[in-house]
Amino acid sequence: MTRLKPGTDGAITPDIVRAAVRPDTALVSVMSVNNELGTVNDIAAISSAVHDAGAYLHVDAVQAAARLPLDVRRLNVDLLSISGHKIYGPKGIGALFVRSELRHLIAPQTHGGAQEGGVRPGTLPTHQIAGFGEAARLARMRLESDSARIRALDARFLQAITSIDSAIVNGDRIARVPGILNVAFHGVAAESLMLGMPDVAVSAGSACTSESVEPSHVLLALGVSEAHAYSSIRFSFGRYTTETEIDFVAGRVAAAVPELRSIAA
Repeated sequence: MTRLKPGTDGAITPDIVRAAVRPDTALVSVMSVNNELGTVNDIAAISSAVHDAGAYLHVDAVQAAARLPLDVRRLNVDLLSISGHKIYGPKGIGALFVRSELRHLIAPQTHGGAQEGGVRPGTLPTHQIAGFGEAARLARMRLESDSARIRALDARFLQAITSIDSAIVNGDRIARVPGILNVAFHGVAAESLMLGMPDVAVSAGSACTSESVEPSHVLLALGVSEAHAYSSIRFSFGRYTTETEIDFVAGRVAAAVPELRSIAA
């Protein structure tokens, strides 16, 4: 297995993919949106690079769903996965799109019943499926309005946060989905900042690694120092975040950062 190294902006480009694929490469798996940085990858262009090499493309679109339009035909992907809880649906359910021509290549990982075309046996969780479907319907219906509102909140928060001395946005400020923002506050350990704001829910990395004390592997892949990674905080907000909450968090950060720097000095 080959792990691709992103650019300093956190993006995986078609050129990076072309340089990595080999004659025996069967599958390339890429995130549509990075979960820690919000960086958006050009999936349609990556798809062309992958298919030119004779391989198949899987896209992890968990962070893209409900944030970006997802058209598997336009993107020309072979497989695409999404998760219910990221689109305001139930936890514990997701979906995998498989291009019809490739169905015969998908082998079940567990065996038993013939549910889901024989690929994943077991009694289907009707309540989760119904909730997931309704969440998907609402996400599609509200995509433009949610995106516009979150973009405004993101700009408001970004302006406030970057006014703090030595605050550095990790990743690409432009090619990024609104609502995911990763910021380093030099001279302040992320853990200390989080402890100093017990009334604010933020993380020093992805939710999947929230209990780890190691620096984010995503940030280290950008080539930043461990000290920079240790001082980085991930902020995220969405459909139900308000301007009042944005201003509150920005104010708490603006007060906590200089206080912690003075303690460490």
